[in-house]
Amino acid sequence: MPQHSLKAVFFGTPALAIPALRACNSDAAGAGIEVSLVCTRPPSRAGRGRAVRPSAIAELAAELGIQTITPHQLDSEAAAAMADVRPDVAIVVAYGRLIPDDILQIPTHGAVNLHPSLLPKHRGTSPVQTAILSGDEFTGASIILLDSGMDSGPVLWQSTPVPILRDQSAVELSDHLFDIGGDNIPRIASQWCAGDIEPMPQDDSEATFTKLLKKQDGELDWSAPAEQILRANRAYQPWPGTYTKWNGANLNVRSFAVDTLPAPSEQAEPGTVWTTASSDVHVTAGDGQSVTIEVLQLEGRGAMSANEFVRGRPDFIGARLGT
Repeated sequence: MPQHSLKAVFFGTPALAIPALRACNSDAAGAGIEVSLVCTRPPSRAGRGRAVRPSAIAELAAELGIQTITPHQLDSEAAAAMADVRPDVAIVVAYGRLIPDDILQIPTHGAVNLHPSLLPKHRGTSPVQTAILSGDEFTGASIILLDSGMDSGPVLWQSTPVPILRDQSAVELSDHLFDIGGDNIPRIASQWCAGDIEPMPQDDSEATFTKLLKKQDGELDWSAPAEQILRANRAYQPWPGTYTKWNGANLNVRSFAVDTLPAPSEQAEPGTVWTTASSDVHVTAGDGQSVTIEVLQLEGRGAMSANEFVRGRPDFIGARLGT
């Protein structure tokens, strides 16, 4: 372990990166990390009022009294700010932008990065969502050395497999994985700088890749199996959300019940809305099973329970969604 504090530059942006920055700052594990500079994305508009706000990491850095830069591009000015603090290592957690090679070469020991999957599986921008969509039973967190590729650097540490629960959303799973990885990243960065870790190259032949999510990914395909529809709803909250078409408008489906049930033969067409004596609202899926809608939100309106929605719009029962 190092005999003196290691100077680190921390790259991060959303609230997911907060556990890692707090762990580095608190040094509870005695890793000897001193975050001398935080690099985060510029302020952006957020919330209903679309007010311009600094990133969650910028707010935490201000609270902790850490020097912060918010470059629109990682250019020569950003490189000069990094070089001024003479970092031993860069720590990268959900920064949200590729870091150029010339920036990665400034820290003496390069950059360590937290990625929420068991690499080489699910490289790329949406590993948690893809794990849920794929029906994976387990996932995990990896800490790697960054190289010029996409999440392809050698592995310094991986968590034990983390079960994916059937009712777990992408938000909940992401929080859990970034908590696990964030708690470990100061220790792993310190051990790497001290020469106590032998990097393990990834097996590129085992790599799988994820994609950048788009709004249209959230449109529900009622011809898919019911379980796949439920996975999409869990994976795509809060963005891009899951939605369908009804009466020419977008209808956001905010949440489903966990369980499926067989659709009656008279409601066998995928996308058909039907109800039961208990007033639960069901939609038939492509495999003859059905999903139960809990919360809906019509475009331009507030969210409401499915029962409340039907009371005001009785013609919803019997409709074919997605048309």
